[in-house]
Amino acid sequence: MKIRNIIATLFLVILCAGFVSIFPGAASAQQQNYYLTKNLFLGNKALTACASGYHMASFAELSAPGTLHYLSGSPVAYHQGGDEGEGPPLFTVGYIRTGDGNNSLTNCNDWTTSSASVYGTGLWLDISLGSAYAASLQVYIYSGYYNCSGARVWCIE
Repeated sequence: MKIRNIIATLFLVILCAGFVSIFPGAASAQQQNYYLTKNLFLGNKALTACASGYHMASFAELSAPGTLHYLSGSPVAYHQGGDEGEGPPLFTVGYIRTGDGNNSLTNCNDWTTSSASVYGTGLWLDISLGSAYAASLQVYIYSGYYNCSGARVWCIE
């Protein structure tokens, strides 16, 4: 009976190892890293503002910040200090790509200008603590238009 259990266990181990090698994401869901740049960048420098291995994020990529990992300990990431903790900074604007390839009016003329009279899309996170009796925290994503003369940039792997 012991040999049968050992063989059955080995079979399951081999089967699971094969499953993990075929579906590497099945073993553990690793969160994607993102950050807001510490420095401000002109609109025409936004596309190259992110560290190696990262790119300027789009709305779609940051649509669910709770499923991502903010690089709170990184020297390239912006930190407000105080009670920020390990999460992203709140109420701080960063340029973001819209995902709309046909609208150069909201992306600093396709990220080619630093003119204060031209606008790029910016994103910031906000929270609502709700009533004193609320047990949950809601995160809101807001966007607006900011001139191309300088803002932080949202970056993602």
